[in-house]
Amino acid sequence: MHDYFTAETPLAAASLQPMKVVTILDRGFGILKQVIGRVKFLLFIYAAVTVTLVIEPHGQEMGIHDHSGSSVLSQALIVFTSGTLALCFKIIITRLAALAWQSKSFPESLKQEISIGIFIKVVALSTWIIMVTIVLAAISFVPAILIVSLVSAVDSDIKLFSILLLPIAAIPAIIYFVNRVLAYYALVADDLSISEALKKSKFLMTRGSWYKLSSPVMRISGLYIVIIIISFITGGVFGAGALLSVLWKTSMTASVIILLAIGQVINIIFQMYSVIVLTGFYYDLRARYEGMDLLETLSRIEAKA
Repeated sequence: MHDYFTAETPLAAASLQPMKVVTILDRGFGILKQVIGRVKFLLFIYAAVTVTLVIEPHGQEMGIHDHSGSSVLSQALIVFTSGTLALCFKIIITRLAALAWQSKSFPESLKQEISIGIFIKVVALSTWIIMVTIVLAAISFVPAILIVSLVSAVDSDIKLFSILLLPIAAIPAIIYFVNRVLAYYALVADDLSISEALKKSKFLMTRGSWYKLSSPVMRISGLYIVIIIISFITGGVFGAGALLSVLWKTSMTASVIILLAIGQVINIIFQMYSVIVLTGFYYDLRARYEGMDLLETLSRIEAKA
């Protein structure tokens, strides 16, 4: 047996260190700065492409180009390209965030952080979760709709109460989706297979009673609420400014485009922050329920022995 704990080994080094939601959000800003510093060039290219796609519909109005000859196929190709670029960018940010949360150094080249294999696995995982969620919702909604129809035909006075069955019918689909919400981070951050990522997410999200404030469900709900609020305050301000300019029918089309472009850039940075925070939440759950940081501490001690 290895003598992991010696007189020189402080007990604090081998203890679990679960984080509060506020701590995750705060540390997320620090990691965001690190990640932005590492992907400056890639961020510039991604921002330029996405901003171009935002501005592009206004090109004809500005007299920059004419859309009359553009085909549906070319527009679909643009959408596909932008979607592919967005997913690749998200994967790279997730991989870097995983290293940062584990206090590991970033790689010299970003090429090793993305591959066709991991891209295909992410697409397959997302497709599977969406399809199963839709199937569960359909299976639940069909009987509910039939019950509502029958009840309405018999007694229209209780139609309103029977309609309440519809949101209740969505519960199985919601439960499935919520329990798999961390599967992406398990797959990308820890290089797990699709089945392993699904199992890992379900295991972590089902620890404790969901209605308790300390449960993973409530804590991740709190994270999403904060993320939505920040998103509304930041990108929403510029989007609202552009919308008002359009509604007021001012001739300041250039100002509208500038507002849309700034809003899009802020949206990209905020998406990075969201990915970083959720990656941190994933590792926090691993520390709480799998003793991840304890196992890493023991590994370091063993390596030094």
